[in-house]
Amino acid sequence: MGICGEYMVLKDLGAVSCADGIAFGKHDERDVMYLVDTPTCHVQCFDYSDPKLPKLLDVSTPELHAAGRPCGGCVDAQGGYWVAEDGASHIVRIHSNEVTAMVTVDAPSVTGCTFGGPDLDILYITTAVCGDPSPTEKAGGLFQCKIPEIHGYPERYFDS
Repeated sequence: MGICGEYMVLKDLGAVSCADGIAFGKHDERDVMYLVDTPTCHVQCFDYSDPKLPKLLDVSTPELHAAGRPCGGCVDAQGGYWVAEDGASHIVRIHSNEVTAMVTVDAPSVTGCTFGGPDLDILYITTAVCGDPSPTEKAGGLFQCKIPEIHGYPERYFDS
């Protein structure tokens, strides 16, 4: 017996090859879920309150992923989605289908990010050694960066 109980398919996402970067937040006052398909470089946003609704955003612009592949991500309280660009040494913030900020670290295999700290204003960035063609001593490290005027969105469990 599973610990989950019953489950149901909320949305047919099509042929997702490697789901990553799942994060929950707000977009235009809607409860949304972001989803990354790393191999295809698709970053999508769905309104999860109604499974019949189509996706809200597909932020897979060629210039965004020219140097890397999207990986793990998180949301901020202002409605931005932060996504790691594996192979590009940076995290980008996407807001309204545009890149509005970028944080670069000294490791090419950037795998994920999340906000933390007492005020949720520190962006923590994970990196990996695996897949790094020439790993440095910083590869596989955990980085942090204080983001002025932007705070993380506290993901939480919702009562049903």
